[in-house]
Amino acid sequence: MKTSNFLLAFFSFFGIWTNAQSADMKLHPSIVSPQSGCGLSTNESITVFIVNVSTVPFTDTVVFGYSLDGGSAHYESVNITYMGPNTNYFHSFMGGIDLSACQEHDLKIWAKAQYDPNATNDTVNVIIQSDCPPIAGAIVGPSDLCIENQDSLFVSNYNGSISHWETSVDGGNNWNTVASTNSYFELSGIINPTLIHAVTISQYGYCPGVNSNDHSINTVHIPISSIAPDAQIYEGDTIQLDVTGGVSQVWSPNYNIDNIAIADPLVWPAIDTTYVVTVTDAYGCVQSADVHVDVFPATSVTAPENEVSIVIPTLIDKNVFWQIQHLGDFPQHLLNIYDINGKLLYTSTSYKQNWSFNNAGLYLYTLELNDGNFREPLTGKIVVR
Repeated sequence: MKTSNFLLAFFSFFGIWTNAQSADMKLHPSIVSPQSGCGLSTNESITVFIVNVSTVPFTDTVVFGYSLDGGSAHYESVNITYMGPNTNYFHSFMGGIDLSACQEHDLKIWAKAQYDPNATNDTVNVIIQSDCPPIAGAIVGPSDLCIENQDSLFVSNYNGSISHWETSVDGGNNWNTVASTNSYFELSGIINPTLIHAVTISQYGYCPGVNSNDHSINTVHIPISSIAPDAQIYEGDTIQLDVTGGVSQVWSPNYNIDNIAIADPLVWPAIDTTYVVTVTDAYGCVQSADVHVDVFPATSVTAPENEVSIVIPTLIDKNVFWQIQHLGDFPQHLLNIYDINGKLLYTSTSYKQNWSFNNAGLYLYTLELNDGNFREPLTGKIVVR
């Protein structure tokens, strides 16, 4: 049982009392008890006091009263035979009031003296918030997850408000706060065994919060173990894709691919293509991933008179010589290579097919053949991987 407290209200009597006239009485409320709080009882006591702020003694009959939540009034009359200047008089009502209902209670208090010349200022209304302890409730939801499923946990049978959620990946030694007041918790992004609980608070916040049960996410099924990285090829080349994990794999689109239902198909796209694989594991969990294949055509220029083709590769590996086919048929050529910012890295009028790129990245070139059939310089980009 919570110890009953007191409602403190100040009644100030102004002026000098005489047989013909009593001092003015003014109500100044200040709640000491029962304060808004947690677990208020069915028998909370009320105590008020009045203050003689005059310089002469006070004596009179004072009627104290109260009503709760608009109910019937309760009166108690007290004959104060003597109250000295600047002193207080306390009055405790007999019995108590029921504040156990979890709600806001409107407590009206008044004090009236028999000869009070100004009775309009002797009443006050006090709002008391009676809070009840929250009920934590229980979490329901799956314990085993598929990585791409949008599963959620739910709190059932709780009373109060959800303050936030907490998660732990080390067995409950440390908890991380998730700022959500929802009664559900979305499990997307959970990739490790995890403990999860909800923190419930009371209606008005006077009662301490309580935690629901710790719900354990035991296993997160991730069908895909690994997948080949994005790739770059020349037009006409073939590359093998590869994914590990699961019991079945299906690739899409069904474009220039030898088998869409195996883990490691061969592909030969003619244009840039993103291949998506959908993997299913033994538990029925599904996960998708993709591999993007960039296709770089070689730059080919043909001289009509002698049918000579210049073939300029636009995708090479670093530390590999960049070789331009049939360049020797144009002995007056001028070759320049730049970085992506336009800084000249290499120039030659007799290229020996012996330049290599030390770093991966994007580079630029200009090639002047200085031949009557090729008046304009050839320009382009080189992708080095």
